[in-house]
Amino acid sequence: MTSREFTEGEHAVFVDALSEATASIPLSRPGAEVFANIATKIGRPVEEVTSHAYRYFIKLQSSALDLQTNLNPTLSLNLEGGGSQVGAAWTAEDDIRFEKLLTVHPAGEDRWDKIGSAMTPNKPPIEVRQAYSRLLADVFKIECGIDE
Repeated sequence: MTSREFTEGEHAVFVDALSEATASIPLSRPGAEVFANIATKIGRPVEEVTSHAYRYFIKLQSSALDLQTNLNPTLSLNLEGGGSQVGAAWTAEDDIRFEKLLTVHPAGEDRWDKIGSAMTPNKPPIEVRQAYSRLLADVFKIECGIDE
């Protein structure tokens, strides 16, 4: 069954409900319960809400990366294969270190600076932020059961 696009009104309810559900949870990743509640508010199946959320999240991430690229035209975007956007590609060890550092450095203004400085070799804050965006997208796809 193919679902129809969300109307502007449905999308507005979706965004409001998603914001409300995740506002009190730092670095939250909405789960099945959140999507079930949103589906009830909109009157759509959970699968359609989950799919809409995934597309919306990817659109937001893409917009953020476009903005970063426009602000820093020297960025070499290479999203395929998990490559680094700035500097050398990240290794599996870099990813492990990065994920550990995320637990040590709480959200805050200088989080990406601190994590970048603790990486070996050091990573620029924008590269660390982009790695975080990729990680969130990967986790979101896994939680939504999307295999791409």
